Amino acid sequence: MFSSVGLRRFLPLLIIFALFFLPTLDTDLGWHLRYGEHFLNTGKILQENTLTYYLADYNWAHPYTLYQIATALIYRGGGLFLLSLSLSLLVVVTYIIFEKINPELTFINLAGFLAITTFGWNVFYLGWRAQVFTVVGLILTFYLLKKLQELPQRYFLLLFLLLLLFALWANFHGGFVSGLVVLAASTLNAAWQRNWVVARRLALATLTATAAVLINPYGIQNYYWVADHARVPLQNLIAEWVPPSDAIKALLLVIANIIVFFLLTRKTQQKIFWLLVVISATVLTIQARRNYPIFALVSTLALIDVFKDKLEVIEKHEIVQKGFVVLSGVALATFAIVNFPKTTRIDTDWKSYCNDGIRILPCRATEYIRAYLPQGENVYTAYEWGGFLEWQLPQYKYFVDGRMPAWTTSENKTNQNLSSTDVAGHSLREWKTNQNLSSTSYKSPYTIYLELIQAQSGYKERLDKYGTDWLFIGSGTFLDIELTNNKASPWKEIYRDEVAVIYTKK
Repeated sequence: MFSSVGLRRFLPLLIIFALFFLPTLDTDLGWHLRYGEHFLNTGKILQENTLTYYLADYNWAHPYTLYQIATALIYRGGGLFLLSLSLSLLVVVTYIIFEKINPELTFINLAGFLAITTFGWNVFYLGWRAQVFTVVGLILTFYLLKKLQELPQRYFLLLFLLLLLFALWANFHGGFVSGLVVLAASTLNAAWQRNWVVARRLALATLTATAAVLINPYGIQNYYWVADHARVPLQNLIAEWVPPSDAIKALLLVIANIIVFFLLTRKTQQKIFWLLVVISATVLTIQARRNYPIFALVSTLALIDVFKDKLEVIEKHEIVQKGFVVLSGVALATFAIVNFPKTTRIDTDWKSYCNDGIRILPCRATEYIRAYLPQGENVYTAYEWGGFLEWQLPQYKYFVDGRMPAWTTSENKTNQNLSSTDVAGHSLREWKTNQNLSSTSYKSPYTIYLELIQAQSGYKERLDKYGTDWLFIGSGTFLDIELTNNKASPWKEIYRDEVAVIYTKK
């Protein structure tokens, strides 16, 4: 009996640990570490943009402060390996909370969590990254929401925990907005049922969470950060913001419609709640594939809630229980065999980190720079390398990095009295209040970067205009080919390998 209980309890935790023991491959790791290290070294929050020379005056408000500090602390304590271990432990703890939402369903919980992970693998496979904390925050929100309705006698304690959750969440990732949507949907569900006592409690919980988001170094600007990301067409710029394929969109709509059908035809007290949450998650996910985990989590919990009585019967079936042990053992062995050697190798061997991740990093070129130190501070480099180089070569400033796609700038003056420096360093929100700027002149720094790397007309003048001192770009890019073939180019090649090429001014 003890052995059976032990397997049911600990085998899922071991599986989740092995599944999420992943190498840290997020290309944004570098600039997060730089901001975190700045706080650890000075005790001050870095609000200015000191990492890039393009939009150098930009005052960047963001929801990453505690994430950056935590990441820097963990990296100091044990490097990339400890970041991977921390991710595994974080998700294991999160899974324990996930189980508590429906504690009667041991097997179904594991199957559901694995389904969520599989569908959202495009987010999870990068390892330790800020977006994971939105999945964590959503699971905690669903759990606290359940307890708010089950344990009215502990309302104020749960309200405090909710405040604490959103105050932390607003300093780890901007996805806290999805949690506010969940709380608002629950309030509307109680109001729909005319359960005014519960509705008032949930309304207060929603307002508390909304206010808790303001507990961060930037106050209400956290909401402006979310608004800027909603306004800028990131789906035209960044891969993970691209909408799903038509086939995946169709699948999402089929799943959503099936859930809606069951919600409308079966009796459940949370009908309006799940309808609102599922529809919201579907809309978000059709807009950007980075929201796959949100859709999968919401869909899984909605289906469990609708079919909970039937799932409890399935859970007790002898064949299901035996199959659970066998399949769990296979899953644990598979994840351990695949992940442990690969993650350990990439996290502990620099050559493997450079060559075996999602993309090859310019590590040999970086070593060349350390040895020869080209003159000049401002480096035009690949967008994907910005964070890595800010981490590895902090003595230089770079053109763009992963912070900047939602920043917006104007290349053209609409008023002769307005210089280019007047618009640098302001958010889209601020520019919309400036009547001297045309609403059609906004550009993402990522767009400017693409125009240059594609060697579009005027690239030479623009590189000079921005104050570029040297180039650190990918071998074989359009700009590299243009500079190689253009004998009149003001740039000379000083280094080349199969990954990167470096040019300095003649």
